[in-house]
Amino acid sequence: MDNKDNMTIEQLERLAQAYFDCELNRREEEELKAVLLFAEAHSALIDECRLAMGLESIAAHPQTSASTVRHRFKFYKWIAVAACLAAIAATGIIMLTTGEQLQNNSETIITVYANGKRLTDIDQAQDIAMSRYNECIALAKKLEYEADMRLKRADKLQQSNSEIYLQAMRVQTQSEATEASIINRINKYTTSTN
Repeated sequence: MDNKDNMTIEQLERLAQAYFDCELNRREEEELKAVLLFAEAHSALIDECRLAMGLESIAAHPQTSASTVRHRFKFYKWIAVAACLAAIAATGIIMLTTGEQLQNNSETIITVYANGKRLTDIDQAQDIAMSRYNECIALAKKLEYEADMRLKRADKLQQSNSEIYLQAMRVQTQSEATEASIINRINKYTTSTN
């Protein structure tokens, strides 16, 4: 295969068509995969070949790094935690304000409703508030766990991309060595026949 930097769209399309026609051997398929991974050329046939080879996600988002993904997940995790803490703080402020008003003014009557039913028991209202608090904490832990799992998947993807890149570099080096060897053989053959 030609050097990946020198390949035209037409050459890439011919190779993609050869891939679809099952005319490439395994080594040539791997070389084409490495070339398509780094080639900036696009056409319907080339993009379809990338899709068939499983390179569409890498080609569609080459600038997205694992650190960007990690930052995004951390951001969303902290938004969820902040929302739960805000709900907890609001509940606490309301309960403190209500308690102070009850102590300051014995004539103040507070009516609490839960699921459409009137609650007159302060202990029951506090139990409901604690239940909501525990639900928020459980949700925050769940979101943190999910974010951690996504970060681990992003790290694996980055590692996989690095391995693909290294493999592409090895294939390119092997291809260049093979090309040089073939050129040397052709030169020897042509000089011996002259």
